[in-house]
Amino acid sequence: LVIFNNSHRVEFKGLCGYQAMIEAVPAEGLPGALPDGGTYAAGLKISLFRDGNPVDVLPAGTSIVVDFQLEADQRDDPFSALFWNPEANSGAGDWSALPGLADAPGTTALDPNANDGRTLYNGTWTTADGYVSFESNFTGTFVLVTP
Repeated sequence: LVIFNNSHRVEFKGLCGYQAMIEAVPAEGLPGALPDGGTYAAGLKISLFRDGNPVDVLPAGTSIVVDFQLEADQRDDPFSALFWNPEANSGAGDWSALPGLADAPGTTALDPNANDGRTLYNGTWTTADGYVSFESNFTGTFVLVTP
């Protein structure tokens, strides 16, 4: 478990022998404009390497759990988690919303049409201790936004 800037957490499951890099992504450093109506709250770029080579989709049986910490006065606010999909929009990239737990119980392909192996486990959810969380098998840039 890695606690980033004393707030956000990233847990790597089953990934021995890999190197990771976690970077804060400020609003002005986003790879593309947020969808209309979305207001930036937090952002992380998670990169994973094996023998110096980048790993975008993790091997079977492994995952990453990302927890964005909410401030005490934000815990009742609605939030969405987005992923910057560099292959979307004919390679120009675009934001993909990570579905909520109610919309994606179990294992869900990020984009069923892409067939790229990116999978979300149990959607996104808000924990009792004030985190917006999700578990996936892919790396990249993730942001937390208010609608």
